[in-house]
Amino acid sequence: MDFTSLQTFINKRLTTMRFFNSIFFLCIGSFAISSCNQVPDTPYEVKMTVSCSDSEVLDLVHRYFGQEISYTIFNDQQFRLKRNALMGEYQEWIEGDSLYIQDVGEDYAVSTFLDGEWLDLYLDEPIVETLVDTGEKESIAGVECQKFIGLNSYNDTSWIWAATDIPNAWITLKDLPGLPLKYQYKVREQLVTYETNSIENVDADFDLKSWGKSTIELSPSYYVGAESDDLNLDRDVLSANVVLYDMGTNEPLEGSLQITSRDGSSEEVAEMTLNGGAATVLLKPGMFYSLLFARPGYSPKRINYNLSSQPSGMGAFATRIDVGGFATNNLDVINYLYQTPIGVGEYNSDSLAILMDMSYTEAVKEELKRIREASFKDSLNP
Repeated sequence: MDFTSLQTFINKRLTTMRFFNSIFFLCIGSFAISSCNQVPDTPYEVKMTVSCSDSEVLDLVHRYFGQEISYTIFNDQQFRLKRNALMGEYQEWIEGDSLYIQDVGEDYAVSTFLDGEWLDLYLDEPIVETLVDTGEKESIAGVECQKFIGLNSYNDTSWIWAATDIPNAWITLKDLPGLPLKYQYKVREQLVTYETNSIENVDADFDLKSWGKSTIELSPSYYVGAESDDLNLDRDVLSANVVLYDMGTNEPLEGSLQITSRDGSSEEVAEMTLNGGAATVLLKPGMFYSLLFARPGYSPKRINYNLSSQPSGMGAFATRIDVGGFATNNLDVINYLYQTPIGVGEYNSDSLAILMDMSYTEAVKEELKRIREASFKDSLNP
């Protein structure tokens, strides 16, 4: 499994408490909670820490899931999850039936928004087939919890301590009669424990302004794991299916995608790896975008989209961007293509469409041909 797919796989199971390759059994599920007499008034923060007697397993869990996870509970409809792992910082904002995801690491910064049928598809698999009440009780962070044993379809076992006096709102484990404050699962036959160590009031507001900042917004299909012709994006976006390929072999080319977005004087830059050479990114109206495709040893390619004149309320547009790269170490070629877009597109108010300027692209290709020929002649006459 490639890096970005692995991140998606992990994050999806963090949200829905699914399984991670039958190794990571129970991960952290998103939840909301109503106030009761055993917890503070909202907003408050629930903090959990992870422990394991095996240092190698603990390092592995820290790398992907983080050492500490926190949930900020604003009310019974709004909350936020934060997880700082060695791989990067993962956050979720939940507002009713809407899920906002943001995942930022050293070489990737992505986000997505899920609601409606997309969210239903994202949460459609149960994580526990059988749930058994053991009758045992334990106090976790000062709250009395009931112990349950969960079995999945692979007969993997988890141990869950639920605060039965606190309404359960785990999205994919509705049979559990309370909010889990502790759970255990096995990784490489070693027991991993997540346990709440504090539930405290915080001075915080539910604010979505920080979601999506300096990230590449991905299509919901990236997180549900499949494209679906039956599901539509009911939003004002340009859904761009980008493909990077080797012009010599016509095979997909794994590389990086950097997107610079501008809104007036404000500019943001984000980058991600194109695993498998493809991704579906979402561009918003009223913005200018510059998409830079790159791979070491290959020609970079840049494509600009000017959507600054596109009004809201136009619905979703879709496009496919096939970008061919060729192997080269010619610095004149590399510098030219790095600075000069190979293609430019713009929203056209007359046709109500986003159109590419093909005459511009042909002119760039002619100039590129001239540069390559001049470089070849220079190499013959040192």
